[in-house]
Amino acid sequence: MTFGPSAHASQFGCPVCGESHTRRVSLAYAAGTTQVRTSARGGDMLFRNGYAAVAGSTARTMLAKRLAPPRRHRIFPESVAALVVSLLLAAIIDARLCVPFAWLPAVVYAVYATRRNRAVAGETAEWEKRFVCMRCGDVFVPPGT
Repeated sequence: MTFGPSAHASQFGCPVCGESHTRRVSLAYAAGTTQVRTSARGGDMLFRNGYAAVAGSTARTMLAKRLAPPRRHRIFPESVAALVVSLLLAAIIDARLCVPFAWLPAVVYAVYATRRNRAVAGETAEWEKRFVCMRCGDVFVPPGT
């Protein structure tokens, strides 16, 4: 069993610099992404009130940010937001004319997001085939894949 950089090397060499230390883009992205969770506790000595706070975030290296997978659109929250904005505009402009068409932006966005998510599925499949050179940073699809 080998350890170190050669343990993660693929059988494909980089087409730019010839380096054999390459990784799947998905693995390099996962290695550079960390979930961070912090918590804090405190209290008030006078009234003996205690509190706790928990926060979570994601930390990514520059390489992981560059190699991020294609992003899917969330359909429901954005469609609801479009509907609320349309209803507010209808209330401001003229409710009799705008309310019957207030749902239209939400439906248009839902159709757009659904089509975009279908395209993202294909882009994700292509993203899974890519490799990154750990020396020069070139992203490539190996021949024959």
